[in-house]
Amino acid sequence: MKVGLLSVLALGVASFGWADTVALWDGTGATDSTTWGQLGADGTTISNGATATSAGGNTVTLDFVGGSNTGLNSVQCPASPCSWTGGFAAGEALVWAFDGTNGTAPTNLFFTNSIGGAGLAVQSDAAGSFMASSSQVY
Repeated sequence: MKVGLLSVLALGVASFGWADTVALWDGTGATDSTTWGQLGADGTTISNGATATSAGGNTVTLDFVGGSNTGLNSVQCPASPCSWTGGFAAGEALVWAFDGTNGTAPTNLFFTNSIGGAGLAVQSDAAGSFMASSSQVY
């Protein structure tokens, strides 16, 4: 299952990927963001524990819980090369919680520094229901 993220809080997701920009909020009104494009070109395998660093220096670590514990970096078409045909901007990088054979969800995001929230856009790659949920860790 492919998915893209840009919505609410530290997210534990069920077999998804997430869109290029992750918006971070520290609760004081300050904002920060990071992009998944840091993780490689279209089709690059993303290993469990891969990290992206935000403009403000916060590290976001990916934890693929199921399958082979890897995901794929996908790029929204029409770009070249590309492997995603969802509803994101052309050329936008996505994390696909899929190892090429199996879904690798749930997927968790961990932040080096405390944040008040994170924005993500979630998209399924097939018709039908899917689940995305958020959780707070204290």
